[in-house]
Amino acid sequence: MNFRISKQLTANDIGETGGHQSGVTVPKKASSIEFFPRLDPAKFNPRHTLQAIDIHTHEIFDLEYIYYNGKIHSKNTRDEYRLTGTSDFFRKHHVTCGRHPAHREGSRTFLAVYRPNRPESNAR
Repeated sequence: MNFRISKQLTANDIGETGGHQSGVTVPKKASSIEFFPRLDPAKFNPRHTLQAIDIHTHEIFDLEYIYYNGKIHSKNTRDEYRLTGTSDFFRKHHVTCGRHPAHREGSRTFLAVYRPNRPESNAR
């Protein structure tokens, strides 16, 4: 059985704002954070590599799940979780904020992530 989370993509998530942040923001609510592998907050910017699959083309690509935690380490003001490595996928599929070409006009663009019901062990 798979677990699933999804979120509506924002302009910042897909790089339309021109900001320096990279990747999709992962909401801090418990259901989102518990979905992903645990990241050790005692480490500076801990990360975990995930393999993702395009459900249409079956292409596999790597994502990095990162906890940018500079604020708790007194290095900067960041305190956020992100999935990075999404830019090429979004460009390839012409993903835009609030709309996706595969859906009818006016539909929302969502990122859905599925996790097999088994533990992963490549956290860094």
